[in-house]
Amino acid sequence: MTNVRMKDEIEESNRHLREAWQLYARVSPHGEAFDRDGWSVANACQPWFFMNVGVLRGPVVDARDLQRRAQQTTTYFAARSNPWVLTASENWFGENATSVLADIGLAYKLDLMGRQRNASVPRPGLCPIFGFGVSMTKRAGSLLPTSKRGFL
Repeated sequence: MTNVRMKDEIEESNRHLREAWQLYARVSPHGEAFDRDGWSVANACQPWFFMNVGVLRGPVVDARDLQRRAQQTTTYFAARSNPWVLTASENWFGENATSVLADIGLAYKLDLMGRQRNASVPRPGLCPIFGFGVSMTKRAGSLLPTSKRGFL
């Protein structure tokens, strides 16, 4: 697979995830979904972190860009009491994501595996297509599940 094709498939996969979760959020009784500069929210206002998602809309330019997007997402979810997760393709978080995100209280906790779309073997194979992290962080008197890094 060429780098261009892989990049296109990663972008498509992230877009599908974002749009699907935004649909879930919109049909949830108090849910909301919106896009911002470089990040999106799909907040179903549910007690399950997996239903309340902040998603990077594309690769970060540098550490400052990652910090800005992650901080804006954190600020949005901090005003609500439901748990949430920040996710995107692993390489979209850029270099030093661990330390950049740790500075704003986010911690990597979980990888998920996805199915490989065009496996070269007859049986379905697994490859590290996506994942995300979540942790509980105490802020302003409440516990907020947050994520440091994820990839789809």
